[in-house]
Amino acid sequence: MRTFFRIVFGFGLGLALLIFIAFILALISGHAHGVFSPDFSVSVNGDDFDVEQFGHGGWLGSLIAVGVMGVVALVLGVVLPLVLLFAVGLPLLIVGVVVAIALAVVGGVGAVVCSPVILFGLLLLWLVKRNKTKVASRA
Repeated sequence: MRTFFRIVFGFGLGLALLIFIAFILALISGHAHGVFSPDFSVSVNGDDFDVEQFGHGGWLGSLIAVGVMGVVALVLGVVLPLVLLFAVGLPLLIVGVVVAIALAVVGGVGAVVCSPVILFGLLLLWLVKRNKTKVASRA
């Protein structure tokens, strides 16, 4: 089953990489007309900005954007789950183990302290429940 998940994960990762490459090639070759059309504008605080006045940002801007996107994906995909696991899950696990050990110790001490009473009770139960017909037939 582990191999199946590795294959599916690798296939998904490869597909995401191909989609990313296709999108970058579409942007570079000028086929992404929906983003750079003259009708598209950005509105900030009521001021409209035309997208064409910003230019394409150049290779450096694209490289910085991809780097920032990679760092954000790394933080959200790897660091955040690990922090949540170690900050929430590990203390709960430690508390559960400590409580289980405490219960085992209390149970062990109780068994040692009460063992004479338990043995006496079992002896009385055996005396009361034993089969009296076999005892009468032997006598």
